[in-house]
Amino acid sequence: MGTTKKPRKRYQPKPVNPLAHKVGLCGVFFVDDAAIKSRDELLTAAVDAACIGQGTKDHWRCIFDAVNTLEAMIELKLADGAGVEPAMRMMDDVLTRAKRTGSFALRYEERDLLHKLRDTYTESLLQLTNAELFQVENHVSSTIRRALQGDKNKTRVIDAEHMAFPP
Repeated sequence: MGTTKKPRKRYQPKPVNPLAHKVGLCGVFFVDDAAIKSRDELLTAAVDAACIGQGTKDHWRCIFDAVNTLEAMIELKLADGAGVEPAMRMMDDVLTRAKRTGSFALRYEERDLLHKLRDTYTESLLQLTNAELFQVENHVSSTIRRALQGDKNKTRVIDAEHMAFPP
């Protein structure tokens, strides 16, 4: 090796961004109880409204969001999928029946499935960290994006856009 006339520079560590450090730490923490309570209250209100036949479009959207979230948790192996598939079939049946009859009244088994779905959703959220929840939400949005683009592979689309929901 040749000799150089320049002296070696002294090592100076780069400063750490404290905000990035905090964000990294927040991803390790479990989802906040207030966030879980807020999501649970929205879903409970939607399930209760659907059970008495007064579910609006927003109520059903909340229920479908919960199902999509649970389905993503199952695909990412963050939750077990005990009641998701029967709940999806039930919602498809309810919407098909509503198109035919105009009534959103639920049968006893369907109400029971919705309550079990709500319980499964809340229990699954209790086990998630913030980073996992972020990953699940990204997975849901990419699945919805693929479904809207027409990709039928691994996506189930239930069209309820033109339904006459109760006011």
